[in-house]
Amino acid sequence: MAVATDGSGDVWGADLWGWRVERFHRTSTGYTYAQTIGAVIPPTTDTVVFQEPRGIAFDAAGVVTVADTVHHRIVRMNPDGTIINTCGVRGSATGQFNWPRGVAVDQATGEIWVANTKQYNLHIIKPDCTPITKFGAFGAGGDQFNWPYSIVIRQSDRTAWVADTLNHRIKVYDVASRALIGMFGTKGSGSGQFNEPGGIAVNPANGHILVADTKNNRVVELSDSHGNGIAVARTLTGGFNRPQGVTADNNGHIFVADSENNQVAVLTQVEGVVTARFSNPSGLDEPENVAVDATGRLLVADTYHDRIQRYQPYTVVSTPDTTPPTSQISSPTKNQVFQNAPIILAGTATDNVGVTAVRVAVQNLTTRLWWRGGSTWGAFPPRRRHGGADPRGNVERTGHSPGQAPPVRGATACSRKRPTTPGTGNRCRSRG
Repeated sequence: MAVATDGSGDVWGADLWGWRVERFHRTSTGYTYAQTIGAVIPPTTDTVVFQEPRGIAFDAAGVVTVADTVHHRIVRMNPDGTIINTCGVRGSATGQFNWPRGVAVDQATGEIWVANTKQYNLHIIKPDCTPITKFGAFGAGGDQFNWPYSIVIRQSDRTAWVADTLNHRIKVYDVASRALIGMFGTKGSGSGQFNEPGGIAVNPANGHILVADTKNNRVVELSDSHGNGIAVARTLTGGFNRPQGVTADNNGHIFVADSENNQVAVLTQVEGVVTARFSNPSGLDEPENVAVDATGRLLVADTYHDRIQRYQPYTVVSTPDTTPPTSQISSPTKNQVFQNAPIILAGTATDNVGVTAVRVAVQNLTTRLWWRGGSTWGAFPPRRRHGGADPRGNVERTGHSPGQAPPVRGATACSRKRPTTPGTGNRCRSRG
């Protein structure tokens, strides 16, 4: 990261990530290596472990495996955070690493897959650190990588999914044979494209693959059949700023490491909308990964604070909202006679994600009957499900007046909030 020349002409270089300073002696024909000072990494303890941790994975027993990027190693810990062992040093041999960012565990065998980012390859090692194999080289071919950032193994079909980040694509391998079986993506911002995809995870709700499409500020969900027929299932946005990690739990939540917002965003599984954001009392500093363990606890790689943060399973505790929503119709006006007309209404609700329907009731002020649809009129129906029929078989219509209704005077808007507990919620039933 820095160089300087001394009075004798020797060159000194600061090797930041190698924890050392190196000196090169000037000769008549060039420079030769002369000296190394340093290269002693601070001792590892249960509370002093990481420098820029990123990838997080779990084995079948719940052992936590972390890519300790700047220390060029993999750290294995018990669920309580005590260290079991560390694997790897800086180097180019199998089981040696240079800036590993991603890690995954094959729960069938316990073998650890490592995205060895700056050497453009994948390594597989045993839990005791014994090297098994490595494969890949720099490039854009099928057997090549350009800064692979992350990796996840889908246990259901034992496929390994790799974010080949600077090739702007996702690669899929059969775990048993280690053969490439699929690739997907090109550089761009359209459907089926990525801009430096970062974190990658399996969605337990459907087996789809979640990809943090970092520089497109979105999360992309992919469907497939054992790595074939890969397609975009949906795209999730939510004010992200270079999200680098993503995961999901079994309770209907998707979590995004919203790195440059220094937060974790929580999305609903079904709707895919952001419902919460959180940090840590002492703050998060560009968190780059998130993972959920078998008990539902969320682990966050608080990368530039050099630590892993663990949170209890995410639950939402809410109290019923007893404030009624308000609504007002501006067209048609009260007592206006019309055969058909657009209905224009506006309103407010204190819960901006709890409004499930806006309902319009139309009453003939001459007969005092309410429109049921088509040419049918009757008494105001009892409460029923949105879009369904009441006990008399009447169907509620919403959003517009009928095409050929008899002349009508008056219209009233109602809105209903999703109850937070059974039997609560609000419904207005004004009658013109």
